[in-house]
Amino acid sequence: MSAATAARPYARAVFAAARAGDALAAYSDMLALARDLAGDARLARLLDDPRLPRARRVEALCAIAGSRIDAVVRRLLETLAERGRLAA
Repeated sequence: MSAATAARPYARAVFAAARAGDALAAYSDMLALARDLAGDARLARLLDDPRLPRARRVEALCAIAGSRIDAVVRRLLETLAERGRLAA
């Protein structure tokens, strides 16, 4: 399965939440922030560390993002972590 195929259900869910809340620009910003944080080399090492429970990885990422992400994006990150797709 390609990365694009795997990401499609997540993208649809977030898009639906953004559209329902009339917040496409805000969600675009939140997802860009999550992408940028996960792409940071130092943070990526933390997110890939098998010694750290997945829930703690999400907590770290969300703590850095702070109030710049909402509950929907946090749940997306939790889901990605549960499925081993948080850092890629």
